Amino acid sequence: MDADEKPSVLEQEVAQRAGEIYTDSYPISIGEVISIYKDEELEIHPSFQRFFRWDAEQKSKFIESLLLGIPIPPIFVSQQQSGVWDVVDGVQRLSTIFEFVGILKDENGQLKPPLVLLPTRYLPNLGGVIWETQENDEHTTALPSGLRIDFKRKKLDFNIIKKESDQAAKYDLFQRINSLGSRLSDQEIRNCLLIMVNKDFYEWFATLAENDYFKQCTAILNDRLTQERFDMDLAARFIAFSIVDFNTLTGSFDVNDTVSDTMTDLASTPKEWDSARAVFEKCFQIIHDADPEYNFRRYEQEKDRYVGPLLVSAYECVAIGLARALSVNPQLSRDIIIERIRSLVKQMWDAADFRDNIGAGVRASTRIPRITEFGKNHILNEN
Repeated sequence: MDADEKPSVLEQEVAQRAGEIYTDSYPISIGEVISIYKDEELEIHPSFQRFFRWDAEQKSKFIESLLLGIPIPPIFVSQQQSGVWDVVDGVQRLSTIFEFVGILKDENGQLKPPLVLLPTRYLPNLGGVIWETQENDEHTTALPSGLRIDFKRKKLDFNIIKKESDQAAKYDLFQRINSLGSRLSDQEIRNCLLIMVNKDFYEWFATLAENDYFKQCTAILNDRLTQERFDMDLAARFIAFSIVDFNTLTGSFDVNDTVSDTMTDLASTPKEWDSARAVFEKCFQIIHDADPEYNFRRYEQEKDRYVGPLLVSAYECVAIGLARALSVNPQLSRDIIIERIRSLVKQMWDAADFRDNIGAGVRASTRIPRITEFGKNHILNEN
């Protein structure tokens, strides 16, 4: 750039955003990382363990990689104001190391049983190996002392987001890293973010997904979707799109980011939690009472029955449409609402305002505002 040439808008944006993030990086020995964890200067969020699903074989392969000196990706941490490191990416790797050496604590601060390794491709004799043998345990073998010393001297690359950085950078980095490899579902990533932002809010939110009426309304989810916490994704969508102002969003907004941003905003406003819970519980009790067999499925008029799996578009139209209708007219009679929901779930499949805004060719950012508005207007009798 010439001395007299002004930086472009893009260059100004890059300079501004880059100036908000301060990082450092250097290798740290596993022995030192163990000491940092023991001194409670490293937060790995034990709650995350319910979302990261490495089995014993995967953990054994990771320990094998460390023993053989195979390079592994860097660990990302964010420095809290207290100086404690908050793990942004690398929870499973660090947890495996701590479990192997017998110092990993669970959510209640109790030590978890040490990891017993399985045979691996290159080190078949790892089978039954444990960091240190336990008394009267004839089924395990201690890792030889020379290998223990060598293991602790292995170094891990750490990238540190320093405490002077914009705090939002930590959450954005976590979301980006864990989205790229599809190791977690969108909701599992969101759950981790909520735990990082406000664990009390996460626990509050988790109880919503256990609401009896909500569970009965979404009971047909298969095991895979339930394991990936799609039920909680549906609950998060309900909360977020019940309160978000669509007029403030761009035409092609990212649905996942919008839900995550709205939920993290709500996490910082506890005074709004009770009202959000009340709306959630009221809506799903009404939907359940309107027709317990509905489960947000397609209505087949010829056979007068609901068929197929739970459809997200039906869920958005009916559940979120109801919540938005109640925000307009909270005094609407419960009997009238039930009557209109019963007609909505059967009639919407023939309605152009619904049918033309669902399907593979329609963006979610287009679908959601339109069909929730359709559902709201039907319940308010404004279609």
